Amino acid sequence: MDGLARDDRVRVVLRPYGTPVALGLTAIILGTLMLTGLQLEWLSGAGDQRTVGLVGIAAAFPLELIAAIFAFLARDALAATGLGTFSSVWSVSGLSLLTSRPGTTSNALGMFLLIGAGILALLIVSAGPSRLVLGFVLLCGCARLSLTGFYEIDAGAWLKQAAGISGLVLAGACVYALVSLLSEDIPGRSLLPAGRSGRAAASLEGAFAEQLHDLEHEAGVRRQL
Repeated sequence: MDGLARDDRVRVVLRPYGTPVALGLTAIILGTLMLTGLQLEWLSGAGDQRTVGLVGIAAAFPLELIAAIFAFLARDALAATGLGTFSSVWSVSGLSLLTSRPGTTSNALGMFLLIGAGILALLIVSAGPSRLVLGFVLLCGCARLSLTGFYEIDAGAWLKQAAGISGLVLAGACVYALVSLLSEDIPGRSLLPAGRSGRAAASLEGAFAEQLHDLEHEAGVRRQL
């Protein structure tokens, strides 16, 4: 590195991780489709609502939390923050479904979901055009949380339907992203374009030297975050 003598080089050792984003996307698919079933009335009654709540707490929340932690360890702050936001949404939503009566709504839950949508909107701006597929998933998630939040506040039947439909769109976006990301790890077998450009594309297709560029300035290597 610049400014260091040959014998004073600093070596940074990183642990190799598989992409945790695929696990996070799987958790979103599980959670959003179950909630969509409740909102579109494919599921009904206290028993079904309790089961959807359990899916949120016992499946979606822990899987997304694990994915967020490993995304931070893999130095992908954008994906980690998005998955962490989804995990918090599922923990709160799951508990709310478990403790509330069928058909009831909550202004406080609606406000929480709208705040979560605002955080996802900030991440979309931060993502920029270099990661289109991840940005589209965040956009669908933002719409999903917004419509569900407004339904919790307004309790309008059309909002409930719109929120359920947005859940289907989010699940579809996650399925596309899941296939595109996993197939990237198989050289020569990328099934769907992941929409990477700029530094995002260089991280997958560039030479090894490009991976080391400005490494000393990245979080986990530099002295201060």
